[in-house]
Amino acid sequence: MKNLLIYILIVLPIFAFAQGTISFKLTPQATFSTASNEDFIIVPFENKSAHEIYQTLASNIGSLYNNPSKVMNGVEDTSIKIRSIIPISQKTTKVIMLGEVLIEINGFIQYDIKIKHGRAKVSAPFIENYIWIDGGASSNFPNLVSQWFKHEKKEKKRMENMQNIIELENRVNTIINSILGLNKPSEEDNW
Repeated sequence: MKNLLIYILIVLPIFAFAQGTISFKLTPQATFSTASNEDFIIVPFENKSAHEIYQTLASNIGSLYNNPSKVMNGVEDTSIKIRSIIPISQKTTKVIMLGEVLIEINGFIQYDIKIKHGRAKVSAPFIENYIWIDGGASSNFPNLVSQWFKHEKKEKKRMENMQNIIELENRVNTIINSILGLNKPSEEDNW
């Protein structure tokens, strides 16, 4: 049963991102890369000018973030850079007298997209070293990731670490695919 659960946790994200979306994987060095160990992905935008691609991406960022001007900057029709807060890890823990409490580790993530006619180059996302835990404690992202990739003897801890990796990869990839418009239905918005 445990092996089946491990298999599902590993294979499910592969199928989730097999529908024409892009996928970056977390490495033990606390960086992201593609399945072929590249630090970027070229995304085709058939028959679209650099201006049209820029407008599409800016519009998608506007629908994703409450205040896009605070997270996005760049050069029109050439590049977009996004820096925002992302939950790195979430865990529900029982705390005496408070009951179950969601403990969240947050950090800043950066996305860099270069734009040319008919395509965009998406650099691997980058999470800054400084991270913080609810309540003000701080830590270092590479140290946290090294703990996740460390060999654990207890299966419960191995499963927890694998789940942390998969959840962070899913968060990162969901955001970038939303920015690129790759996880939207292909129909136009008829209203």
